[in-house]
Amino acid sequence: MSKDFWEYTPGGGCAVTSDLRVAKITDTSAVLRWALPTETVSSFKIRYRAVGSTELTKRNVKGGSNYVVLCGLLPNTTYEWQIRSNCTEDTSAWVCGPNFTTASNIAVVSLTDALQAKTNTVQMLVSPNPSKGNFNIHIQLPSKEALTTLIVYNSLGEKVWQQSLGAVNGSVIKNIDLENKLTTGIYTLRIERNDIRLMQKVVVTK
Repeated sequence: MSKDFWEYTPGGGCAVTSDLRVAKITDTSAVLRWALPTETVSSFKIRYRAVGSTELTKRNVKGGSNYVVLCGLLPNTTYEWQIRSNCTEDTSAWVCGPNFTTASNIAVVSLTDALQAKTNTVQMLVSPNPSKGNFNIHIQLPSKEALTTLIVYNSLGEKVWQQSLGAVNGSVIKNIDLENKLTTGIYTLRIERNDIRLMQKVVVTK
């Protein structure tokens, strides 16, 4: 059986980092920190992914920095990460940091074929979920009208779709057809207003 690329950690004589830790975790971001090596290095490379995913995201930071801020993460998701030092003519082995789980700013309740997100003032229903990329959303918004925008992000935090609903309030039902745009994966649907923000996982299976 071939070894998982994640477990393959070759390295040379470049100094490694230590004291890897995670701080300031929110629903969509986290700060990764480490202790600088005793020897000077050119830069650091960080790679991370959601546990169980094969999609790696990589970041590079200068050798004098001891932290990096990750943004665009999925809420309520566990991530794993590694870091290595880059020297002029060599690299260190990959060093694993502790796994971390992002916060959830909404309560998620499993339904028969949907996921429902609730806060004290709003409610969102996505159905069907999973889907092939064509799904309906039913949103219960505050009574005051406000400009409302729907945004879909992929697992890398990249925006793949956006649409404005205009100034709306109360109950809103909308069909979103992205079947020809989205591939299999986990996406984040955001509802953004000046008074609230909701996020919901949307699962696409082909």
